[in-house]
Amino acid sequence: MVPVAFTAGGVGADLNAAGSAIMAYATAVRPIKARLQGMVSEASAFVAYASAHDNWDTDQSRVDPTSQYPGTFPTAT
Repeated sequence: MVPVAFTAGGVGADLNAAGSAIMAYATAVRPIKARLQGMVSEASAFVAYASAHDNWDTDQSRVDPTSQYPGTFPTAT
């Protein structure tokens, strides 16, 4: 029979390893999450811009500002 303290120590080490892996994952994903949030904002701005201008896609002066990706879109006014 294996002593409880020995088994608990192994479980503790496994939990530490899992915790370290989760922290490394969180660190790696943080900039991806920030970029995704920025893309969502850009997409929302684009939708607002396109919705505010009928036939925006056939007017080159309105298409040009939207052709720069990533970038900021003009306001919907």
